[in-house]
Amino acid sequence: LLLEIWATAGTPTLLVFGWLACSAWRQFREPRQESRGGATGDPVGTAMPIYLGAFVGGSIPVFFLSSHESFLLVVFVLVIFGVNKLHPWVQAGSLSPNVVAIALAAWMINLLTAGGIGIPGVAITGWLLLAMVLPRPEIAYGMLSRRRAGVLLAVSVLLTGTFHVTGLLPLYQSAAQMAAGAAAIQESEKLLLNEMPDAAEQLWGQGRNAWLAAAESDPYTAVPWIELTRLHWKRWEREERIGDYEQLRKMAREAIRLNQRSHVLQMMIGDYYLDVAGKHEVALEEALQCYQEAQRLYPASAIIVARLAYVHDMKGDRESSLRFAKRALELDALNPHMEFKLGLRRLFEGAAMGSLDRISGRTAEEMMKELLGRRLKGGETE
Repeated sequence: LLLEIWATAGTPTLLVFGWLACSAWRQFREPRQESRGGATGDPVGTAMPIYLGAFVGGSIPVFFLSSHESFLLVVFVLVIFGVNKLHPWVQAGSLSPNVVAIALAAWMINLLTAGGIGIPGVAITGWLLLAMVLPRPEIAYGMLSRRRAGVLLAVSVLLTGTFHVTGLLPLYQSAAQMAAGAAAIQESEKLLLNEMPDAAEQLWGQGRNAWLAAAESDPYTAVPWIELTRLHWKRWEREERIGDYEQLRKMAREAIRLNQRSHVLQMMIGDYYLDVAGKHEVALEEALQCYQEAQRLYPASAIIVARLAYVHDMKGDRESSLRFAKRALELDALNPHMEFKLGLRRLFEGAAMGSLDRISGRTAEEMMKELLGRRLKGGETE
């Protein structure tokens, strides 16, 4: 159970779950005693970290479930007023330990079913449960005065506005610019088919500029740079301009910088370099570096190792090619997922691999066995 929580929701959620479980069990075994005035006898504490966590944890799922930015503002304003109105209950109220234990069990089931802390039923509920089980202090009547509530409300509104301007608006702007760029590039391709190169070139430039603007609007996402890399690779395929190859390299570096842990991105860019390698010898070395980084990120992938074997064969490094081909078949034999078996896959796949598909109509498994057989036919032993 703990490993499942760790795998699906991460270390922070595992720690929260452990804290909730221990606190709920302690309260279930030792029910709180009521003191004079109906207040609890727990040690004095604060609920402010809970509110901060609720805003941070709740903002992500609310954002993904919202289709328009104005709806987000309404949600956050309601949350701010709710926090102010419910603050006395959070600090002084109490629930039966049995209720908390049942809620904790329901949250655990929801977590394992949804599989992520970003789901509203997991993130927000987790923070609420944490607020329920934390020790609550004795509150003097009128502690949260109207003036203090007003200050808290003003600060909350200011933080929400800042988040809207610095966090949400860049995302919306980038998404709109990405959509405009995609539409321009699509129209440009249609004009090329209709033999209107000048108009197509103009639209192509508009699409590229739109994607560059999207990257500037949201500097933390790699998506615009990935699209720009693909754009210049397609242009290279069509016109083989050295400038497009240099732009491909530039855009690829930015994409990798912003998404350094993606083996899929490394493989995709490696495929682009390998396609270019027929005209630029240095591109073969760059493709090899991408595949090596992809293998470092995902060492159990048979298809990545198979591509390494193929690239080493292209470079004339027969020993490395043999070693990687053997390793690819070994990993393939250990893989229980039929859809990922080398015997059912091409060495290069996807719509972007139109030119690389020409190398062979055989499966990746057949190509690896051919590399091994070629060595044995030459009279060399393993």
